[in-house]
Amino acid sequence: MIRPIALANSKSGDGSEADIAEWCDQLGLESRDTGDDLESALRAAADDRPPFVAVVGGDGTQRAAATLFADRGVTLLPVPGGTRNHFAKALGLADLDDAAAAVTSGVERDVPLSDLNGEAFLNTAVVGWYPEMVRTRERLRDSYPRPIAAAAALALHAHRLHRFDIEVAGSTHRVWMVWVGNGRFGLTPSELSTRTDLTDHVLDVRIALAHRRFARARVVWDLVCGRLKGSDHLERFVADGPVVARLGAGSISAALDAEIVTIANPLVFTPASRKVRVLAAPSARAE
Repeated sequence: MIRPIALANSKSGDGSEADIAEWCDQLGLESRDTGDDLESALRAAADDRPPFVAVVGGDGTQRAAATLFADRGVTLLPVPGGTRNHFAKALGLADLDDAAAAVTSGVERDVPLSDLNGEAFLNTAVVGWYPEMVRTRERLRDSYPRPIAAAAALALHAHRLHRFDIEVAGSTHRVWMVWVGNGRFGLTPSELSTRTDLTDHVLDVRIALAHRRFARARVVWDLVCGRLKGSDHLERFVADGPVVARLGAGSISAALDAEIVTIANPLVFTPASRKVRVLAAPSARAE
């Protein structure tokens, strides 16, 4: 009988390898290290056709796993091992105990993935100043702890935010950021990274408008005050079909679950382009 497999991305987050090894022993999982080639490790695990593959890592790692497993029909258990772990937490998996409970309960659900020009994303796709800030943050992480690197990157890029024109759904906007969620997300500051429904087959599109003076400061102020829902500086709509965005540039950087990719113009965001089967906590919001 083929045992479930656990893959740990040792370069993701600050997880303890000893804790992961003990966790695997307790659950009867075959423990493997991804090494330096995550994609090859994922493919090898999928080729063995185990009941499921537990992947330990952050959202970038889970994105890679979900993309490959969706195409191969492999069940994924996202085990939080990164910094934010938005996808795992949306499935009710905040720690190793939650992941163990998901193994015991055996609750499986199909979760849709959206994509940008064929590149899948689990949580969000962002175009604008954010991808460049992420690049700077990751570069600084070689020398500083993540909180310091993140704060420094934000400070370095805050004054560099530039406006650009983008045509979305037939309308042209002057913007400084386009944010697209895989499914509906919250609007209050504490819920911006939280999906309200894991089974939504829609895109949650938010455009930070830059057509007025002090537009960036205004939308940030609306965010701080928790009034994005009625903000005059943020346009939001929910789409159940592809959303096409055109920029003047031939290509642009986009952050997909905080992983930076280069996307050619035009940008085509497609909701629920495929689905991945996951093990989730019984209390997860997906139905």
